[in-house]
Amino acid sequence: MRGVSGGGGELSQFHGVYGIMSNAIWAIWPQLGVFHRLFWLVLTVAGIYTVAEAGSIIFSLRKIGAERPSLRALSASAAKLGHLTTGMFYLFGFVFFWQLPDAARPFGLIRKMGIGEILGGFQAHFAFAANVFVVLLVMHGFHWFASARVVMVQAHSGGTDQTFS
Repeated sequence: MRGVSGGGGELSQFHGVYGIMSNAIWAIWPQLGVFHRLFWLVLTVAGIYTVAEAGSIIFSLRKIGAERPSLRALSASAAKLGHLTTGMFYLFGFVFFWQLPDAARPFGLIRKMGIGEILGGFQAHFAFAANVFVVLLVMHGFHWFASARVVMVQAHSGGTDQTFS
């Protein structure tokens, strides 16, 4: 792994733009294990679903007339997005901490490892965690925005559960 092999100047590569780009998911993908890759694929599907569902909620609130869903249905959809984000966070915690001991055992080799090899294993895990937290933050942002819009429309309609006109 670049920048972690015990040399004094190499650790400075983790700062600045180079450090950010070297920790992007596509840069660390070859270093990830099967469970991390599987989780990333599930997270990607959940993220796409969250963006699409939040967009659907926002656009449904803009519809005029009888074709608009009820506030109760839109509120339930927004709540599901929150549950999905929370569930993905818990699943991430499980996968991350389950795989974390493997960071100290790169490639299954049993031998005395240097500090650079150990830090390299942890760096890949923490870079993966940073990528996951960015996606979770985006999912939370879309959930928050859709929920806030539903609450705002509920407040303007007097809290009644009806289709709007």
